[in-house]
Amino acid sequence: MRASLFRVSALILTVALAPAAGSAAPSAAFSPGDRWAVLGDSITHSGAYHREVELFYLTRLPSAPLDVINCGIAGDTASGAIRRLDWDCLAARPTVVSVMFGMNDVGRQLYAPDQTGPAAETARESRAASFEKSLRELTRRLRDAGARVILIQPSPFDDTAQLEKSNLPGCGPALANYAEKIRTLAAELGLATVDFSGPMTALNRAQQARDPRFTLIGPDRVHPGKPGHLVMAYLFLQAQSAPGLVSSITLDAATGRAGPLENAAVSAFAATRGSVSFTAIEGALPFPVDPEAASALDLVPFTASLNRQLLRVTGLAPGLHHLAIDGQPVADFPATDLAAGINLANHPNTPQYRQALAVRATLARKWDATAKLRTLAYGEHTSWPDAPRPLDPAAMSAKIQSRLNASGTANSWVTAQLKLYLDYKPRQSEFAALAAAALAEARSLAIPRPHRYTLIRIAAPREKS
Repeated sequence: MRASLFRVSALILTVALAPAAGSAAPSAAFSPGDRWAVLGDSITHSGAYHREVELFYLTRLPSAPLDVINCGIAGDTASGAIRRLDWDCLAARPTVVSVMFGMNDVGRQLYAPDQTGPAAETARESRAASFEKSLRELTRRLRDAGARVILIQPSPFDDTAQLEKSNLPGCGPALANYAEKIRTLAAELGLATVDFSGPMTALNRAQQARDPRFTLIGPDRVHPGKPGHLVMAYLFLQAQSAPGLVSSITLDAATGRAGPLENAAVSAFAATRGSVSFTAIEGALPFPVDPEAASALDLVPFTASLNRQLLRVTGLAPGLHHLAIDGQPVADFPATDLAAGINLANHPNTPQYRQALAVRATLARKWDATAKLRTLAYGEHTSWPDAPRPLDPAAMSAKIQSRLNASGTANSWVTAQLKLYLDYKPRQSEFAALAAAALAEARSLAIPRPHRYTLIRIAAPREKS
């Protein structure tokens, strides 16, 4: 089933990713020392796609540091981002800024069943015009600040899945039209763009033909789940032509000759009766997939395209061979499979994969601290957006408390964020230090180490009777 889903999904992606007439510039891969500000709404604020991209770069290019700065604010729009741009984005001195808005700009409630007639249509058109004007202004200000700009065509609103959440028919196509405006603007200005809208919509439609309840987006039709964010990370990295190869090791067991080698070095070859061993050090680690996002691997060729840790050993005696790395069992492989080449990134029990998991776990501490800092940014932007920065702490706390005391604060999520603001604000410097320390530790953990490979023949091929 997984293979057939993958073939269909790969065909859909091939069509969805085909370049359109008047295409925008390709999105260049990040360079060493880049500072990437991820500007967006709640899909960025609490989302995971940029975290997966950060983890990818750290494990794939451990000697080329990339700083990732979450600049998402739940509920925000392109016009809202202009108001906070200086203190919440440009103050971090980004070299690259990606911009993803539209989900709130589109005015989702304008597509409720009771929103019909000329007044509703006029309101929708007004929103679209305002979005385009704000996006142009936002882009201009970012470029004037010297940042490279990536315009992202946003993840879709899913108005086709059969979900319990009340639907807003027509909102999906309306947001897709916003995505087209983004693509057109990127082409006009020669900016890089990444398309989440088209491929994710195509994948949704294909899977919903089999299961009407399927969605890459969450049950609220707005916020992608972890599999959806891994698909988004895949689309982002593919748009960058990010390096898909972890390493490639080829070794002739009969002669001990290594090569060709890519992003790896081999030494200390030894052979005894029925076994061979060698030491290898690779220039990268495999990408460790979050188990909660792994279903995305049925939909996009993430492993085949972006996670290739190849081992090819020729000259082995026919039969089954046991592979161990640093004395730890990995798997048993026929000599024919080893001669053709295996992808070690498919085996989460290798020392390299376990090292990458430790990198993920350490980065998660950075992400947790960053989430607390985003709670502070959310409270300040939504409570006092136009105040001169830095804010007066006492006055800001009073504004937060006033909102909490107001009878109109009915949204439980907003209430929770405002209460957390009061708890977190005195610890702002602590959270920033925690995030920095976790990032430094993750970068240290990501440095590849040498490993001892051993192949032992454990079974000869069966003779035909």
